[in-house]
Amino acid sequence: MSNYISWGDGEVWGNILKTWGDYQLVVEVAKEIEIGGKGSYSQRQEKLNKFLDKEPEKKKKLIHLICRIDGTKVYDDKKEVNDEVEVSVKKVEMLIKEVLGKVKIKNVI
Repeated sequence: MSNYISWGDGEVWGNILKTWGDYQLVVEVAKEIEIGGKGSYSQRQEKLNKFLDKEPEKKKKLIHLICRIDGTKVYDDKKEVNDEVEVSVKKVEMLIKEVLGKVKIKNVI
């Protein structure tokens, strides 16, 4: 892998991410639930629920990303996600590990 992240690097992105916005969402959610940080599972789940309740479009996008990781066909943006769908921290952590766990950035200075 080179010193720069390239969108065309299929080894990093696979079939999960379709846009840089997808990557940004994964990073934002990781920060929100303090992945690897303080708090019990239930506390992190509560943080995730509050975040997703305030951001319904991001919730839909996150569910689509999780479905891609699970191999569930969702016909991107054509199948509507209803508000009652619960997103678990466990699934989000799996997504974060799959996306962020493959990205390696070297100091290019």
